[in-house]
Amino acid sequence: GQPAVSTAAIAASPAKSQVESSAEYQKNMDELQELRAKKKAWEKKVADAEEAQSVATITFQKTRKDMEVFQARYSQMEKKVEELEAAKKDAEKKAEEAEKGHGLREAADELRKELDSARERLKTAVPS
Repeated sequence: GQPAVSTAAIAASPAKSQVESSAEYQKNMDELQELRAKKKAWEKKVADAEEAQSVATITFQKTRKDMEVFQARYSQMEKKVEELEAAKKDAEKKAEEAEKGHGLREAADELRKELDSARERLKTAVPS
């Protein structure tokens, strides 16, 4: 006939499988926890990366804006320098012309003096 199975073995059997399924359940729960932690860590990494990208974008935009402002100021300065150089050249030219004019005046003065002294000599040489 049938081998006699002890009631103790039958009673122990569900408890044993319960323990095994409980251990399996715990293992699954642990894995799930681990996966959830990994997911959280990745979500944080993604969020951090997005924030870093956002900060980088803002920084880049600010840097570009600063560069544009600098470029505009630089262009203004270049224009001023050109204007100053033109004014300087103009002043130098005027000074040169004035010097030439002064030279001409001096020469004219010299000639006038010579003419005057020649007139004087003439007066003394030829009494009126």
